[in-house]
Amino acid sequence: MVPTPRRDERQNSRRNARRETNRAEILDAAEIVFAQTGIHNASMRSIAAEAGFSPAAMYLFFEGRQHLLAATLTRRGDELNELLTATVAEAPEPLAALHAVIDATLAFFARRAEFRQMLRERGGPAIMGPPSPTTPTMSTSDSPTRRSSCRASSPMARSPAFSDQEIRTYSLTSIWCS
Repeated sequence: MVPTPRRDERQNSRRNARRETNRAEILDAAEIVFAQTGIHNASMRSIAAEAGFSPAAMYLFFEGRQHLLAATLTRRGDELNELLTATVAEAPEPLAALHAVIDATLAFFARRAEFRQMLRERGGPAIMGPPSPTTPTMSTSDSPTRRSSCRASSPMARSPAFSDQEIRTYSLTSIWCS
């Protein structure tokens, strides 16, 4: 049977879809392994095991660990950038945009705990603040003094009744303190 152009297109389409699915699975696994073991301790072998691929198959998608790390960070960074761009575009005024950006950022990092952990290790407290006491970490920059000062400054700790402004302030503080 001679392949027809239409049949070849369908096969190529399915092959490309499978390749993209496999790539996404590898990136998901890399995010988990980088967050759990640390960026410097993660290996292509451990990421391959998490993804369910052979170590050799990983190199069909990524040149090496650094390329995989860059792709992992870029994927989530692009996702966050798109989310924040859409959030700002929907806001009627600048103050509402700021509040919406804070809320969207908090929700994003709540859904993407592994990405948050990667940023914390990659950029340290300068990007994400010190880790919370319940967050596993590979970073040595954790400061109990800073954590307690962050909790003490939270409006939630001071009063059971708080305004919208206090909630937003607490939300922004929680990005850096939790």
